[in-house]
Amino acid sequence: MKPSDLLRALKCGLFATICFNAYLVLLLHQYRDKAEPSKVLSYKGGEIKHHATAVSLSRSETTASEKPNFAKASANFPFSEQTGRYKASLVCDPFGGPSKERAAEMVYWRNIPSDQYFPGVTINSSAAAGQLKFLTFEPDRAGFNNVRLAFELAVVLAQAMGRTLVIPPKSTLWNMPGKDVCIPDFFEFDLRGLPVVSFESFLRQEALAGKLYDQNGKATYPPDNRTNWDGRIGIYGEDDKRLWTWMRSTSTILDWTPECVVLFSSDTALNVLPSILNGILREGEQEGGPEDLKYSGHPTPVNAPMMDRLREMLVGRNKVCSYSKELQDAKVIHLPGWDTNIPGKEETGHRLMVPFYALVLFEKWQADIRMKRLIRDHLRYADEIQCAAARIVNALRTTELENGRDGTFDSLHLRRQDFTTVFSLVSSKSDDILSEKYLKENRTVYVATDETNSSWFGPFRRYNHLYFLDNFTHLLEGVDPNFFGLIEQLVLARGDAFVGTYYSTFSAYVNRIRGYHSQTKRLSGYSDGIINSEYIGPDSTYRGVMKTYHSLEAPQFWTREWPVSWRNIDYDIDLSKDQISVG
Repeated sequence: MKPSDLLRALKCGLFATICFNAYLVLLLHQYRDKAEPSKVLSYKGGEIKHHATAVSLSRSETTASEKPNFAKASANFPFSEQTGRYKASLVCDPFGGPSKERAAEMVYWRNIPSDQYFPGVTINSSAAAGQLKFLTFEPDRAGFNNVRLAFELAVVLAQAMGRTLVIPPKSTLWNMPGKDVCIPDFFEFDLRGLPVVSFESFLRQEALAGKLYDQNGKATYPPDNRTNWDGRIGIYGEDDKRLWTWMRSTSTILDWTPECVVLFSSDTALNVLPSILNGILREGEQEGGPEDLKYSGHPTPVNAPMMDRLREMLVGRNKVCSYSKELQDAKVIHLPGWDTNIPGKEETGHRLMVPFYALVLFEKWQADIRMKRLIRDHLRYADEIQCAAARIVNALRTTELENGRDGTFDSLHLRRQDFTTVFSLVSSKSDDILSEKYLKENRTVYVATDETNSSWFGPFRRYNHLYFLDNFTHLLEGVDPNFFGLIEQLVLARGDAFVGTYYSTFSAYVNRIRGYHSQTKRLSGYSDGIINSEYIGPDSTYRGVMKTYHSLEAPQFWTREWPVSWRNIDYDIDLSKDQISVG
């Protein structure tokens, strides 16, 4: 058995035990001790499961000579290992390499122990009575990167509310046929301050014990009194509908929408919030013009007062939501999903498809940036996925050096199966994209795409040396193909220049990872959140949006990632006595 297979087996076997033991600890402690969080509540996912994204692996014509070997590294290989008090590392020995030194450039996260025990911002009003509180959520019924957005939001809300996060049952995800997955298993999910419990344990200990009630106050039980729903739910399945319909009937539905900013603050701040909000809105009316453009190139300092940070975050919104006493008193808060009935494809339900940082704001700036770090450092792709990407990046750089070049490459994500009705370039010939000079000539370019006809990229080959995932299959032996989408995101993120597809949450997350890298590696423009990325979009105005600081833009926050999610989020920690610039 290979070391990576052994780790999978161990993690899989420990998953149910850890979740159940964490739950028992919660029953004993009744509520979380804010001063001394229990390490027993840490969650390390089960076996790393399978994954797919809306973007499949690309097809190319490969030959043996086009299969770079990551083991043949030049002595001049450009390592970039972190230094300083909070340095993190990536160990790939259990997954087939590369070495720690060669994997170092993949590391954008930091090791900040205190962040793992980040306490809930809100103390539940019934906590003193010893009542456990839960947050449940439905996975988004779309591609993995949409599922990831919903999961990140659920983690942030559970952490902020001081609630136990209930992990949904294993299920199939869109574009991932025949594979049941547990969402956290794609990540190095290690939040020792966040209580986590499996859905089965939650139903067994709460529902079957008669502790959940319907709207009339009568004890209610899951359909068929079933507690194990693993493999029974999935996109548009009948069991899926039965379970979540029941879950919605026995919990308090969180009806927040992206049209409001959710503020976690003290009661004092909430009392004066109406006057603050009215003042901000009056200012906007007097100044006129699109509010998001007022911050173009002028970010609000991360340590600014709440009013200033709220002013920028509203960006045209006129509503602030709060974690009210009614919500605090609710035993179970549920984040509903997005329903689509197949026959007519009518959309019903409630969909919070929004980056967590575009919805949630904390009164204290320290809490705001620590929550952003929490997602960066403790909700990142699993090491097995990171290491597979490291092997490909290492191979690309090695080949460049052996060919007498500088060891760098650019990257392109071209999504051609969607958005063709709004993107003329995506639906047109490759020559049209070349004419816009998105890619510099005579560069090596890694391409991720859903275009299956390799000849479509023929014109690109006249000017650039292209690599696709097919060129690196020899480095992915034993890696489940459903990981490939995530691996490609990590490879794309290491390109010197990146060109993505607007509206794609796949491209968007690549840019967030690039933003994280820009901060920890102090790349050009990092102090303003600028990264060297461009977009192919509906028109030319979308092309350079990542090359200047730009505020959030309502209402479609999901269309791309925004600098506020990575810019200066290490401000309050000492990075080798070389603090990132103020603001």
